[in-house]
Amino acid sequence: MRMSPEALALEVGDVHWWSAGLDLAPHVIASLQSTLNEDERDRADRFAFPHLRRRYVVARGLLRQWLAGYLERDPADVRFAYEAHGKPVLDAGHSPDLRFNVSHTGDLAVFAVTRSHSVGVDVEALRPMADALALADRFFSPSERRALHAVADADRDVAFFSCWTRKEAYVKATGEGLTCDLESFDVSVAPGEPARLLRLFGSSAAAARWTVEALDVPAGFIGAVAVATSEIRVRNVCPRGERSGTHGLARRTA
Repeated sequence: MRMSPEALALEVGDVHWWSAGLDLAPHVIASLQSTLNEDERDRADRFAFPHLRRRYVVARGLLRQWLAGYLERDPADVRFAYEAHGKPVLDAGHSPDLRFNVSHTGDLAVFAVTRSHSVGVDVEALRPMADALALADRFFSPSERRALHAVADADRDVAFFSCWTRKEAYVKATGEGLTCDLESFDVSVAPGEPARLLRLFGSSAAAARWTVEALDVPAGFIGAVAVATSEIRVRNVCPRGERSGTHGLARRTA
């Protein structure tokens, strides 16, 4: 997979993101699998269903391809480590300021890469949610719950997943995982309202030190990215006409 010069020109003030389809041709999957290390192959083998195994292999292989471009290494030579709550990071022997995050749902993955700042990304398939209000009562902050209740029924699914992906992107950026108090921060909810972190531990000033943006993902999905700085430019680096982000990798034909 060839990386464009634009994709490799990652400045400190940039976040690069792209989306990728995970339903690829068998020979492409085999090529990507060959770049995985032993631990990753073992993890892939532990998936009970073939489609879940495939999605993991492709997502991890594509991540290696892209990171290898930034690092000027072979994809198989990219090494990962894990933070206390399981967030993957690059091994200390690589570029110390390069940060990344990945999310996938169904056959779509979204990747984000930046320098010097923690980053998180989330993508979800947009679908009917009959229990949206009940889930919000469990996982959203009081102000987010009020905002969701105020949304018209026809817009509620979009509002729910907009809120969900923004919160999840922030949680992934912090690396806190399940230990994060989901009521400790508020994000924007209403359809048409720009994606933002509104309050962090009750402080709008603390929230203003973060960037949260909605991502222009393919139709039928909702995505968001969160970065621990207010001085950042979020850019989609998929080549024109290749919104899948696979750069010519063959899609599955059967």
